[in-house]
Amino acid sequence: MGSRFAGVDCFDSPGLFAREWPKLLRAYALDAYGGAPGWDETAARKRVESLMRGAARAQGSLRGNAGVGQLFEFGVERSRGAALLFEGAVIHLAIL
Repeated sequence: MGSRFAGVDCFDSPGLFAREWPKLLRAYALDAYGGAPGWDETAARKRVESLMRGAARAQGSLRGNAGVGQLFEFGVERSRGAALLFEGAVIHLAIL
């Protein structure tokens, strides 16, 4: 948002993304309201690539979830992340 990193959300299927997109859009829009200008596409792309590489090898903790699956929580660079795991696959990954 502006020149500030907001977060990354990744989903395992286009259908799940489509279902969750309206909620994500509202949440990110509220965070961005009144944000500073200065978006740098190249810097943002490098940041996301670095976060994804870090997340792929992150150490963290695995715990049960209120619903199905398990939640893997981790830190990467200056951010925190969580991945919902179900039947050996990452269903949703969020890094904030």
